[in-house]
Amino acid sequence: MHRFAIPIKLTACVFALLCLASIGQASPPFAGHDGHFHLPLNSEDMRTRDSLYAARKQALNLNVGEPRTVRMIYFLPNDRPYRAEIVQKIKDKIRNIQTFYRDQMRAHGHGDMAFRFETDAQGEPLVHRVDGQHPDSHYLGGPGGEIWQAFDVYQDIYLIVVDNSTDRIGGAKGRTYRIDSGRSGLETWRLKNHGIAVVPGGFHWTTAAHELGHAFGLQHDWRDETYIMSYGAQRNALSACATNFLFAHPYFNPEIPIEDAQPPIIKPISSHLYLTGSKNISIQLRISDPDGLHQVLLSSKTEINNVSTYLGLRACQGFKGEKTTIFQFDYDGTEGIGLSDAPLHYFVVTAVDTDGNAIEKGFLLRDVALGIIAEFQGHLGSVKSVAFSPDGSTLASAARNGKIKLWDIATQTEVTTIEDEEQWSSFESIAFSPDGATLAFSGLRYGTGIITLWDIATRTNIATLETGGQIVFSPDGLTLASGGGTVKLWNVATQTNIATLEAHTETIISVAFSPDGSTLASGSADGTVRLWDIATRTNIATLEGHTQHGVLAVAFSPDGSTLASGGSWDSTVRLWDVATRTNIATLEAHYGSVESVAFSPDGSTLASGSGGVIMLWDIATRTNIAILELRAGTTTTVAFSPDGSTLASGAWSGVILLW
Repeated sequence: MHRFAIPIKLTACVFALLCLASIGQASPPFAGHDGHFHLPLNSEDMRTRDSLYAARKQALNLNVGEPRTVRMIYFLPNDRPYRAEIVQKIKDKIRNIQTFYRDQMRAHGHGDMAFRFETDAQGEPLVHRVDGQHPDSHYLGGPGGEIWQAFDVYQDIYLIVVDNSTDRIGGAKGRTYRIDSGRSGLETWRLKNHGIAVVPGGFHWTTAAHELGHAFGLQHDWRDETYIMSYGAQRNALSACATNFLFAHPYFNPEIPIEDAQPPIIKPISSHLYLTGSKNISIQLRISDPDGLHQVLLSSKTEINNVSTYLGLRACQGFKGEKTTIFQFDYDGTEGIGLSDAPLHYFVVTAVDTDGNAIEKGFLLRDVALGIIAEFQGHLGSVKSVAFSPDGSTLASAARNGKIKLWDIATQTEVTTIEDEEQWSSFESIAFSPDGATLAFSGLRYGTGIITLWDIATRTNIATLETGGQIVFSPDGLTLASGGGTVKLWNVATQTNIATLEAHTETIISVAFSPDGSTLASGSADGTVRLWDIATRTNIATLEGHTQHGVLAVAFSPDGSTLASGGSWDSTVRLWDVATRTNIATLEAHYGSVESVAFSPDGSTLASGSGGVIMLWDIATRTNIAILELRAGTTTTVAFSPDGSTLASGAWSGVILLW
């Protein structure tokens, strides 16, 4: 029998262990964390619970609790007053949202099914209070990393209400974060037991219901403006497709196992190219799963003339346990943009098996007239960094899914995948040594930053450095610089840390050596670029100009006279005169964060990647001379080949393109 979450008053004797677990979740600060975690209880209850927790803290898992329940958090910046009315609003609205989902599931023939929410011993909605470590202005974009530190976001679904002064988050009414265990993009195994919905303190119930829908795995659906997953005025319904999806979700159906298992396999069997002027194209995919298929969904987006369509549901088909199917869909465009009106269209296909295991596979439809000479597919996660070998014969790529791949440029084939004996959760940066003998890559292993030095000839790991972040070799190959919490310099031969450069106030996102190796540039989330003298290991200049949310990329021109920096939300590329340390040009044309910048080997051209485009700039005239249209596949990294004839780009979709 299916059930939904009617809060039930629990008796202490029968549910003693559960109550102790709840105490552990909500009581004093977590070890090694400065935030405060409280329940909205009276002081006597708090003292009793704190005392019980202190006596048993070694035995308690701070994140345990009854499974398959939505957990609610009231997130409060450290300079905002506590408002009991917000907590009460959370309690009231969660009941309304639960009832809405139950009624919609029933209306579509699934019976009384809905999510449950966490309750206290009196059967009341349980709201965890998290006191932020920063002032109000810090949290206008969301709660930051503190929720990740405090709660096990990989094991539960959370509704987080941020009480900030604007009652808005990141310029919008709500934001959803879906955790994908390091897999995202081209192929995502979307785990079924966790997600985060973030809304502002002044949220309406429809906003919270929409964001929770995303946390459960529902996609935008604008086929009808009454759907809660649309942005219509009358959002008071779920589609039959959405309820069928939730029927195979462990938070709605207790018969669905909560443990993740192997998801379906999606293989495109039709061409991804279309002729210029074509009106439509047939998309065909073979989808299979040994446990049987439950549902297949197809969403699409595109962009033209800087106007983007949002990724939204286009087709949905239910199955009854078939092991294999051919899914076919005729596509002629989306939201008024015809197939040949744009050079590229992006699709995401979601396949769900009968046990609720889901996979998302993204792929691109491309006009054959685009200037793309090769496409490398094989990564199952966002490509964070690409680098050519010094002789130009090999391209290395690092991806969020914890894989490094080497590609042969001449044959346009994969040479090898570097498999580490340990489990990497993601890679962030990759670099060849100047002699091409060593490959360095950095990322996270079990949540800890690691740099590995890898011998190209023997394909073996020759060293592991205990740090992480962006990495770059000095021109002579003797030193490796890394970003992260601080800038670190490493002796490559001895594999030891020889210097730590401290001045930035936030994370160092990007680093670059000058061509003569005398200077290091570092870009930080604090919005500044700093120049460091390598001989004296001192900060010799601070370049300020980017206005919002950090410097994501830095690169020196080949003659060392100019430094380029890419900004985050200010969407600009800035050129700096290294000698005078002044901003000599601001290149404005991008509409999103500039993720990567790279000079051509002759110094005449700068490439910058942002959102779905790569822009080429003439350095002499400081004008935009070309736009490489890749609008539906967000660019994360760009790199020129040593001879300057080819540009490589990596995208969050997992695809690498050669231009």
